[in-house]
Amino acid sequence: MISGVIAPLWGDSALGFDEPSPLLFMLTDDLGKITILDISSEIVTLVGGLAELGRRRVEVSVSDLEAGATRVREVTAISLAPEYSPAAALSGAQTWISVLCKFSDVADELENMNYFLGMYANAMRGLDHYWRELSYDQVNLGGSTAVG
Repeated sequence: MISGVIAPLWGDSALGFDEPSPLLFMLTDDLGKITILDISSEIVTLVGGLAELGRRRVEVSVSDLEAGATRVREVTAISLAPEYSPAAALSGAQTWISVLCKFSDVADELENMNYFLGMYANAMRGLDHYWRELSYDQVNLGGSTAVG
């Protein structure tokens, strides 16, 4: 059993336009490892159709899962993870820090500390302002800062 966020992979048919393109899915686990999945149309229908599998957290059972193998895995069972809530995962303060680095082979400093401190501002063109607007005030960058 493996779990992660699933997304459909669309592609062109290798047989030409007369045949439908094969639909595969990409599952990204919590560590960022990607597994390519082949899910039968019957299993897709059981979870509510293709629309239910777009960017959803799932748990899948796959045939012959081998450590380190890269081939496509056939899904034998799938379930939508009930505890997943995109709103809960992306709400509240998302604290970031910018670490300024000086490279010995670059003479100029591209931006100073005030630039990086200012980019987290809750004013027009600031990242905090941007994320508050984009998320209907559900996400903010409160507590974000920069250090030298």
